[in-house]
Amino acid sequence: MKKIIRVFKAMSVILLSSCFVHAGVSSDGLNFLKIKPSARGASIGDAFVSVVDDANASFYNPAGLTSIKDMELSLMHMLYMAETSYEYGSIAMPLGDKLTLGVHVIYLNYGSISRITEDGSGILKDESGSYNPNDLGLGVSIGYKLDDSLSIGLTAKYAAESIDTASIAGIMADVGLSFNLEGI
Repeated sequence: MKKIIRVFKAMSVILLSSCFVHAGVSSDGLNFLKIKPSARGASIGDAFVSVVDDANASFYNPAGLTSIKDMELSLMHMLYMAETSYEYGSIAMPLGDKLTLGVHVIYLNYGSISRITEDGSGILKDESGSYNPNDLGLGVSIGYKLDDSLSIGLTAKYAAESIDTASIAGIMADVGLSFNLEGI
């Protein structure tokens, strides 16, 4: 009976918290945050949030941090076309039996791009130097094990994008739950 009550509590929390989610697809800035930083996570898409059990939990679902028993490190370097490169690193460290801390860093560098100016009719006027657009994301996560089958996590994130003289930055947060149905 206790396990049924736990399942009911977890489902209630999930349903109530989903009422406050207002996310959507956008063609605006900070799209680099949609790049999956783990081969394992990318292979099963967004379903990885339900099974995450490694240092990448800081990116996918911070509640998954509680399944980590020892310090873990995850690094990725990916080359795109031209001079574009994507760098990702995450580290997770248990701080006791119930608490785990995670940090991740993302850096996307587009390489050097020539700055070209045009006249009023769209004719090439001048090539005046170059600029280096880039994106940066930082996240700090904490996962807390409420009991043997239920964990909760929180990630605070900062993301910034810079293209020549224009830039955008934002502060975001993720909340995650992990509920283990084994043994029910």
